[in-house]
Amino acid sequence: MLSYSWVRVARLVLLAIILLSVITSCGVKKNVSVRTRKLLGGDIQFRARVAPNANQNNPVALEFLLVYDDKLLETLEKTNAKDWFMNRDQFHQDYPKGFDSWYWEWIPGQKVKDEKMPLKPNAKAALLFANYLVPGDNRAKLDPYKSVTVNLGERAFTVTQE
Repeated sequence: MLSYSWVRVARLVLLAIILLSVITSCGVKKNVSVRTRKLLGGDIQFRARVAPNANQNNPVALEFLLVYDDKLLETLEKTNAKDWFMNRDQFHQDYPKGFDSWYWEWIPGQKVKDEKMPLKPNAKAALLFANYLVPGDNRAKLDPYKSVTVNLGERAFTVTQE
């Protein structure tokens, strides 16, 4: 016959297993993943969808940045896409370790392969610049620790994160 203390321990273990399975099935895993990326780095999933009439039927340049420098971030938050693309070489010279960037140029309707971006720990923000013909900021500030999906439309782009 089992003693009362062993029955109690077995009940507590069973309760812990049930609670753990409930917690992991409720999305806590994503938060753990984000926290791990903040401390250790990792990969960010990047997806782009290009509409058949994107940028008024013109190629569109896009640059994704992971920013690690506070001063640079402050400047880039005020920079529109037109100025970014005009001065991007200077930013690379002035802040050689302040950010990582990936540049693409796509034509309307092009199918784009999903990519993974390597993320260093302690990123301050992610920024996205799209070189649209339509005037405006054409810039988005993003959470650097979440995956990105960009939809390039006729006159503007949208971004979602998960």
